[in-house]
Amino acid sequence: MMVKVIDLRNKVMGGNDQRSTITKIARHHSATDSGDVFKFESYWKGKGWNTGGYHEVILRNGDVQLCYDENVITNGIYGHNSNTYHICLVGNGDFTDEQEEAFAERFKYNAERLELSVDDLLGHNEFSGANTACPGIDMNEVRAKLKQADSSTNGADLTVDGYWGTKTTTALQKSLDTVVDGVISGQVHNQATDSVVSGITFGGGGSLVIETLQRKIGSTDDGLLGPNTVSTLQEYLGTVVDGVISDPSLVVKALQRALNAGNL
Repeated sequence: MMVKVIDLRNKVMGGNDQRSTITKIARHHSATDSGDVFKFESYWKGKGWNTGGYHEVILRNGDVQLCYDENVITNGIYGHNSNTYHICLVGNGDFTDEQEEAFAERFKYNAERLELSVDDLLGHNEFSGANTACPGIDMNEVRAKLKQADSSTNGADLTVDGYWGTKTTTALQKSLDTVVDGVISGQVHNQATDSVVSGITFGGGGSLVIETLQRKIGSTDDGLLGPNTVSTLQEYLGTVVDGVISDPSLVVKALQRALNAGNL
């Protein structure tokens, strides 16, 4: 499963206070039956906050609202915000299967990029000084399920370096169940293809692995890697959308993490 990430980082309140170190990921619930970040902003503004409470909000259907970059200090837990990444599930102690799948995926993604472990995941009420029923779930069970899933993951073992080469293509081919040869064939020269560091051939005609990826992410399935496919992939993986594979690339890092997690 790859959840839908809705990028709202330039559309939510505040976000001006920043930090450099993250040591914990916190799970929350909204204590409401419905809602989204914009509904919650009314409450936060009423408390006089300049920035909202959560970096991510997971809706009842499993979609994820990405609200702030990880280096932004939000208002999730008093006294613990300077080093905590906050994820909230909409609900009041009762969560959908789609939400739990999305939370597991987003936790794994964030833990890997922040170099944290399952033991660094705490519920709101597990932080010192917190007196709340939030997150409305037994966190020992949550951590146990994450550890069990981690031990059984059939993902790749890529170095997350942001460079698309033969190993990344091989892992992508295995994930998409196409021919595995580590090569993106039949491409034309553009910024994206010229950023692939190894395992690519030119001449036109397209590539099966790129065509299969395009169908999966909802891009035009012509088998050609270019700015439109990169933009769709960036949107799909929840990174900045500019149609460019940088050096190194955030979207390639996100792709590598998804392949490692086995959840592209």
